[in-house]
Amino acid sequence: MPVLSTMKLLAGPAAARPTPAALAATTAAAAVAWLLLRGGLALLRNLRRRRALLAEGLSGPPLATLSDVLFGHVSAIAAAGDLVAWMTRAHRTYGAVWVSCSLLAQPVLWVADRRALRTILVSHGRAFPHSDESRARLARVTGPRGLLVLEDPDAHRVHRRVLNPVFNAKHLRELVPVVDRAMGEFFTVVVDPRVAEAGGGEAIVDLAVVAPAITLNVVGRAILSTDFDALNPARASPLYAATKAMDLPFRSDLFARLSNLFPLLRHLPVAANREFDAAQRAVTAQVDRVVAALEQGGDTTGALLPGPSLVKTLYAELRAHAEAGVPEAATEPVPRLSAAEVRDELKTFLLAGQDTTATVFSLAVWEVSQQPALQSALRAELGAAFPNGFDPVDDASTLATLPVLNAVIRETLRLHAPAPISSRKATEAADLPCDSGRTVHVARGQRLVLAIAALHRDPAIWGNDADEFKPARWDRLALFEPGAEDTETHPGQVLLEGGVKKEVPPMAYVPFLVGARVCIGRQFAVLAVQTMLARVFLKYDVEPVTQREEMKKRYAVTAIPRRVEVRLRPVEAALQQGAGVAV
Repeated sequence: MPVLSTMKLLAGPAAARPTPAALAATTAAAAVAWLLLRGGLALLRNLRRRRALLAEGLSGPPLATLSDVLFGHVSAIAAAGDLVAWMTRAHRTYGAVWVSCSLLAQPVLWVADRRALRTILVSHGRAFPHSDESRARLARVTGPRGLLVLEDPDAHRVHRRVLNPVFNAKHLRELVPVVDRAMGEFFTVVVDPRVAEAGGGEAIVDLAVVAPAITLNVVGRAILSTDFDALNPARASPLYAATKAMDLPFRSDLFARLSNLFPLLRHLPVAANREFDAAQRAVTAQVDRVVAALEQGGDTTGALLPGPSLVKTLYAELRAHAEAGVPEAATEPVPRLSAAEVRDELKTFLLAGQDTTATVFSLAVWEVSQQPALQSALRAELGAAFPNGFDPVDDASTLATLPVLNAVIRETLRLHAPAPISSRKATEAADLPCDSGRTVHVARGQRLVLAIAALHRDPAIWGNDADEFKPARWDRLALFEPGAEDTETHPGQVLLEGGVKKEVPPMAYVPFLVGARVCIGRQFAVLAVQTMLARVFLKYDVEPVTQREEMKKRYAVTAIPRRVEVRLRPVEAALQQGAGVAV
């Protein structure tokens, strides 16, 4: 008998080749067992880390149920109805540094302590970069080379050296006419037709919808020399539609969350992926056209709008650096950015600039609309400063001198910071000294959340009215805005109850963060909002439609209001109807 036949007889039927279904079942079982093993080990490691933090005297919401252990405190945050509300309550319950949990009981260290924040953002900033998760989501939209994503300190420093001069006050003031034009379009395209339809009475506008379109026109023209045409009533703007579809990595639906965790899902042929990919191609193609035109030294294709813009200023700076060469005494090479780096920075400015400016503008209008006396004072101040109307060329420098206008903006940034949190990850073990005298020991790999909104609502700093919108608190308040090098040496002052001033570190008010990672576009955002508010309140009396209890936000790169409806009535009509807008 041949040897092969003998072996088959000895093996018997049990050695038959498994079916595809059996192989699939075995593979699936092995995968599930592997995931359960990894998950179990991660759970044990996370519980040990949480115990170590609690052993230092920190506290936080308990792991009261199996759901808390497996899924963290997501349900508690959802039950609060708003991240800022949950954060504020946790801060007042557990102290300035507390511990919550995310998936599989992973401990998250929340920090609303000024001294600890100074360590994280300034003195030891390199040890606390943005978390991998937040950088990965941002990189899907902006690319890997923008300031929001770059973590290499040397590369980040080069980008800041190139970009900081572009955002100086002189260049920014040249862009005020761009903001003024966008507001004029808002009036003529959106508000005035609705007022006319109402017989000259009023228009109800949802700023949560309209403000992003206004600010995209501002940011597109002022930064990218591109007209996104977001308010065009005759046709939908393809570029505007593309920018709205680029928020997939920041959505809260199940598919968006899963695609951030499992990159393979991003390649599935589903509608969300197709829309996101098409949006990326459209915006990137426009950015590439702008960069190509400026790389060639001139716009021969009509890709650029006429007039000043920050991208034109950027390339003028780059050419000046290249022509000047390296001074003999220089210790560093001439800073330069590649075309790919410029592209990612421009996409970063589009993403961050549009949402930040739209949020601050819409919520400032909404807050002022709820206080008639404040609105009267603001309008009186604007009327006295601009008796012949606002001139975007001659009057731009006056905006920074108006106390009521700027107090409104500061208070909006305090209560509605565009970025109420900032996620960090410790790349090495470190100690966090706190204002209380305690030192928190942070292990390598520890996740941290900088609780900016909780700090901005701390009654110990701002008084018992910390949750209220009161721009008048800034009348006797002198907070210094620090850079990376001067945080330690310039204390600010915060007004407490009874007119008593208390000196505090400037970390008490950080709507744009501080240190090397301070928002590079903060001055542009404030100047744009100053202009937008001046134009609105000179022309219209504003009343709230959305009530305070109805104000909800969604959290993406920034905290974006879901609905901000206001009623706009021309000032002349409001005066005739006795609306109480006179001082």
